[in-house]
Amino acid sequence: MHALVFADRNGDELHPLNSAYVPAMLPIAGKPVLEHTLEQLKRWQVTRVFLVVGPQAERIKDYFETGQRWSMEILYLRCSPGETPARLVHKLGQRLCAPFIGVRGDLFTEARKALCKEAHLITEISRKSLRALEWPQTQGTQRPPAHHLTSILDYYDTAMRANRNRSGAFDDNPLHLGIQARASAINLDFGVLSVGHYSKVATGARCRGSVVIGNHCVIDKGASLEDSIVLDNTWVGAGLELKHAIVMNDLILRVDLGASVPIKDAFLISAVKTPPQAHQTRPDERLAAALLGLLALVAGSLQYLWARLWGQPAQWVTRSMTGNRGQFRAPALILKGRLLCGIPRWFAVLRGDLRLFGRTGGPNTGPQDRELQQGMAVPGANGERPWHEVYQAIPAGAISLADLALADDASPTLRELFEIELQQQSPVYRCKTLARSGLRRIANGLQKWLPSPKPGAIR
Repeated sequence: MHALVFADRNGDELHPLNSAYVPAMLPIAGKPVLEHTLEQLKRWQVTRVFLVVGPQAERIKDYFETGQRWSMEILYLRCSPGETPARLVHKLGQRLCAPFIGVRGDLFTEARKALCKEAHLITEISRKSLRALEWPQTQGTQRPPAHHLTSILDYYDTAMRANRNRSGAFDDNPLHLGIQARASAINLDFGVLSVGHYSKVATGARCRGSVVIGNHCVIDKGASLEDSIVLDNTWVGAGLELKHAIVMNDLILRVDLGASVPIKDAFLISAVKTPPQAHQTRPDERLAAALLGLLALVAGSLQYLWARLWGQPAQWVTRSMTGNRGQFRAPALILKGRLLCGIPRWFAVLRGDLRLFGRTGGPNTGPQDRELQQGMAVPGANGERPWHEVYQAIPAGAISLADLALADDASPTLRELFEIELQQQSPVYRCKTLARSGLRRIANGLQKWLPSPKPGAIR
């Protein structure tokens, strides 16, 4: 099945957002509008997409490229202003034959049923059948309900609604993190917080309501966001309060007032010019994870069969995990009340979602931990930093050095602080610490298995 997707709007009605975004590339629920359309076309088994683009085609091409990420082939077709869909289909000739799916990729639909109504199955190529794909709409053309993104207010309402609907995508978690995103539940007073790839929300920043933060953004401590959108590559300074606003580099759009205010003070907002890099999984870590994963798979399968043989409860479940490339789903085995999470972690290292060694959990957010975060700091090259921020900077891994070195009954706060200390030490110090802890664990295990001497046997 082939599809003809239109993404040729230049977005003049979205001024001043159109200086950086075309309607098809506006981020909604962590993805461009056009990507939502392509994902639905993939579910409909579409293998080739003829994508109609306008003068600003390079931004779309740089993101979607050839379409291999969506298991489809994307062929770009540049159109001139005022060119009708019928004329474009005529230019394609025999490469596009009916039946095919025609849809506009610069309109956002919130549900699959809505997109089914918005898309059109073209069985016969004619001017009348292609009229529904024209933009702007011609008189007499009735379109199903969709967000046309014809104004900044329409985009703001659509993005806020989609962000609130994301709650429940990962176990009803109101915090959604992208790849290498740094934020925690202590940043959110109430509502839903979505943080894009390689973005950071400082410990002292506060978010309320529905807050969307784009990619490569920095929200400094003391900043306050309420029902606001921070677009890509934006730095929000300390002490700045935003409410019902859209922030783009050095521009603040007050949606409730219908006003746009350019800010020239770089201490308040500015553009982020040097986005951070990701934590890459090394080849030797992948090889070690493959060996450990095979051993864990064999041991887990034997334990599962043993449990089934003796009638013990055992079941496979799917849990959400947070890695260096965002949140992902992984299967795990629950046996005797314990979660055998080793198997999915090894495969996560193979995929590049986790490092072999790193932090295995998120920061604590209880009342006692919040007091510790306010009263403790870790010295660094740029002065003292809260230990919470230092711990978040450690890449996520399958094995925690602190878990190996400390006892099983150690508190989570102590584990995180010891993880920070081990990461700052030399590799020789880490090896010595792990060796001592390994010998201690072996000795404790032997004491449990060896019979204890009877009283009075040794005099």
